[in-house]
Amino acid sequence: MKHLRIFALCAALAGLAAVLSGCIPSAPEPEKAAAPAASPAPAEGKPPVTTHTVVEEGKAHSELAVNPDTRPNASIEVSPLPDGKGYSLRGTFNLSGTITPAGPGKWLLKAEYRVAEADFSAGTPMITALGEVGPGAGGDVAVTQNPQMVLVDLPVSPPSAPAPEGAALRRVPVEAEIAAPDNAAFNVFFTTMPR
Repeated sequence: MKHLRIFALCAALAGLAAVLSGCIPSAPEPEKAAAPAASPAPAEGKPPVTTHTVVEEGKAHSELAVNPDTRPNASIEVSPLPDGKGYSLRGTFNLSGTITPAGPGKWLLKAEYRVAEADFSAGTPMITALGEVGPGAGGDVAVTQNPQMVLVDLPVSPPSAPAPEGAALRRVPVEAEIAAPDNAAFNVFFTTMPR
């Protein structure tokens, strides 16, 4: 049973590493800048994910260690609104917007990017309840959905090069209705769309 728990933990961390590898880690830009901001520096000397082999009871297995950067959600900052009724979003590509309640069990994501690059595009947001790995019936591993923890994936196709200096910014809107409980918490992140 101990090996099953270790396996479940490793599987959850591997899934987290797979999700994080598709993110675009960069800091929010000042509003007047047209080009995407550079990626923030990782914690000094610590890779985001490391593996090492452990031998327990004569059996070898790998363990993952994730270095959670001290700056949570570096790509998109999610902050509670001052009135406590929703969240403010601010991020890379001059992203700004909100996630606000739209009725019982419903939320509305309304945001926009302000970019000058013509080849930047945004896809349809993908909404998912966070999966939790735990013990299932008969000692199996089970994945259950936690509707209170909502993952919001904002797919983007980043620009291939910065726009010329002084290029006008254009607005790229993004909206989505989200079915989630009134006490939901949101993790919002970018993934890269294929060109």
